[in-house]
Amino acid sequence: MAEPEKMIEKFVRDGMAKSTMRGSIIIVSSLLAHMTNVELIKLFGADCHKIRMEYQDLMKMGEEEAEEHRQEMSETEIKNWASLAEIRDAVNLLAKSVKNVYDFQRVVWYKMELAQTVRNEYHTLKVRNFNVDTDNYIERNGNSTGSFFKIVLNDFKTEGSLSRQEIIMSDPELVSTIDSLYQHRLKRGIDYLFVKQNGKKFENQKFATFVIDGLTGYLGGRRIGSQMLRKIVVTEFRHGEKTIKENKEFSQKMLHSAYMSERYRRIRM
Repeated sequence: MAEPEKMIEKFVRDGMAKSTMRGSIIIVSSLLAHMTNVELIKLFGADCHKIRMEYQDLMKMGEEEAEEHRQEMSETEIKNWASLAEIRDAVNLLAKSVKNVYDFQRVVWYKMELAQTVRNEYHTLKVRNFNVDTDNYIERNGNSTGSFFKIVLNDFKTEGSLSRQEIIMSDPELVSTIDSLYQHRLKRGIDYLFVKQNGKKFENQKFATFVIDGLTGYLGGRRIGSQMLRKIVVTEFRHGEKTIKENKEFSQKMLHSAYMSERYRRIRM
């Protein structure tokens, strides 16, 4: 493991410690995540327990700081806001109406986003001819308890830097839905999971428009894309009091920090 001083220098150099509070949370959480209890005790001695307690206080203070940045809904957000239950119902209605593979892509994308929202990276997933170190890709795996899909995002931007993220999707119904599209691509020699009608990769904005346009008719004209969905997921989760552990687990699932969760949270005035 790198020395703590060098880790701190790297955080500052990479611009990750954008504020004293946020920087402290990032640094201490990284130390706790990458060091065993024996290493922590060796480094900090009798202060080890105290540091853990102070970290919890930092997390609370960080949430309070983020609370100040929590944003009111914009007029556009108020106009398009929908509950997760409404979105799921709309996706199910969409699934019953699709008549071709091209439109079925929207169903697959929304179900993947509802299971694990990651902004708009899913449209870059390759199913074949991918480089495991540089490409974003999805592959089907199986074990004694059933099949699952592993998604690897090699260039996921979080906390101001790029990192490698792995996502496992194992819900049987979701696996079956993804697999229908996945097998179609493999049989036809298509590299990407989501493609235009000519079989080529979507551009980012065109894909966003494609999926949003497909669902808006089932949401009374409301337009829900990846960024909007991310705000809705965070806002619904943050309704009511949550423990530090719950907030940490949720932020890990969202692939961002507890601080950023508050930045995505919306309030209606």
